[in-house]
Amino acid sequence: MKKIFLSFIALLSLQNITSQNGTKPLQLKQIVNGEFSQKSVGEMRSLPDGIHYTAMNPARTMIIKYAYKTGEPVDTLFNVKKARECAFDKFDGYEINSTGHRILLWKDTESIYRRSKLAQYYDFDVRRNMVSKLTENETKQTAPLFSPDGRMCAFVVDNNIWIKKFDYNTEVQITKDGAVNQLLNGTTDWVYEEEFGTTQLMSWSEDSKILAYVKTDESQVPTF
Repeated sequence: MKKIFLSFIALLSLQNITSQNGTKPLQLKQIVNGEFSQKSVGEMRSLPDGIHYTAMNPARTMIIKYAYKTGEPVDTLFNVKKARECAFDKFDGYEINSTGHRILLWKDTESIYRRSKLAQYYDFDVRRNMVSKLTENETKQTAPLFSPDGRMCAFVVDNNIWIKKFDYNTEVQITKDGAVNQLLNGTTDWVYEEEFGTTQLMSWSEDSKILAYVKTDESQVPTF
């Protein structure tokens, strides 16, 4: 009870604290409403040119390009209101390929474990200003990975790996033996994700001709 009383007195005292110049009283509500909280710019993604970065706007409706030198916006790479065939009004995140010509957008994000997620992914063709689904699969996808040349994207659906070929607008199923709590292709289970901080077990060769992946057999592991 004594500690509670002293804490109450301390809070009341804060109401009478004045600023350094002694002219403006510092109010308790200024402290508790976040007026002095640290300000941040949100998540930034550097572009290959080294002089620009991108970020989502707070409303999650645009991807804006900024200049590092000035911190000012110089271009809008994506806008849900202006992109052709865009069937959504906001999105949860994005990833830009190596050429800057393709942007993966995702929405309806659903957590699997701490870092891994399922989501509906979309391909945005920057040059055509057009949005399309990454896959015809209705099931949510996970672990997308652009090829180094930016012309393909590997991803996982129901523990099986698929590859989207943007040049031909086709997709190819790479594995067919994936099964929930049995066999994983290209992704990690809870243990690997938690202990090693990774959610993806796929890697493209530098020339984008080969996709290597890890197959994890958990069929003998009990479910806890």
